[in-house]
Amino acid sequence: LLEDFTGHQCGNCPSAAYLAQELKDLYGDQLIIYAAHVGSYAFPDITPYLYDFRCVTGNEIADQFGITSGAGIPLPVGMVNRKEINGNPVLDRGDWGTTLETILSTPAEVSMDVSSSYNSSTRELAVTVNTEFLQAMNGLYNLCVFMTEDSIVKWQKIYPAFPVPGYPTGDVEDYVHRHVLRGSMNNTWGDEIAAGSVAAGDTVFSSFTATLDTGWVENKMSVVAYVYDFTTKEIIQAEEEHLH
Repeated sequence: LLEDFTGHQCGNCPSAAYLAQELKDLYGDQLIIYAAHVGSYAFPDITPYLYDFRCVTGNEIADQFGITSGAGIPLPVGMVNRKEINGNPVLDRGDWGTTLETILSTPAEVSMDVSSSYNSSTRELAVTVNTEFLQAMNGLYNLCVFMTEDSIVKWQKIYPAFPVPGYPTGDVEDYVHRHVLRGSMNNTWGDEIAAGSVAAGDTVFSSFTATLDTGWVENKMSVVAYVYDFTTKEIIQAEEEHLH
C-alpha cells in the first residue's frame, strides 16, 4: 500500500503522483495507492481551489506520522506499507520504488479477500473482508477499510520545476486526481481482528456498511482494506475492490 500525501496547491506533488502511477502500471494489482490531501496546500481557500479533498482519516494519519506542509515534513511524501527506512516510515518519492521491491520480495503473512455490493437507490455500500493468517504470528492486528474515488477532474497547481507529462504548468484546470482518499468505513485506526498468538490458517470475517456522499461518483469508487500491526503501525497486507 502506497499512501501518497498531497495537496491541490502543492505544485511539486503531481510529479510524485505520476511516479506512483508508473509504479502501479509496473506492478499492477500488487500495488494499491491512495492519495490523502492534507496540510495547508490542501486548504480550499483560494480561487479556483475552493473544493475540499481533505477528510478526517487522512488528517489523522498525517498527524500521527508528523506529515504537514509548512512546519514538519513537507509534501509530497509517502509511506510504503509504513515500512521504516533509516528509522522513518515517511519516505521521499525517490525511495518508493526500492522499498516496494523489498516488500514484494518477502513471503506474504496474510491473505485478504474483499467483496462489495452497492445499492444505487440508497447509496449504501456493503463490504465484507475475509482475512487469513498464512503464518503463525504474535501481536495486535487491526483491519482498516477505506473508501477512495478515482479520476476526479479539478484544478491542480504544477510548478515548472516539476513538470508532468500530458499537462501544462501553472494552474491546471483539467487535472485528473487519482485514488483520492474519501474516508473510512471503520474509523482511522480500524478494528482489532487478532490479539496475541495466531496460527497459520486462522481466519477472521468482517463486514461493514457506509452511505456514500452524494458528491461522490459511485462508479469511480473503490474500497481499500489493509491489515496492520497496531504496535508498530506497519502494514502487513492490503487489497482493493472496485465498487460494483
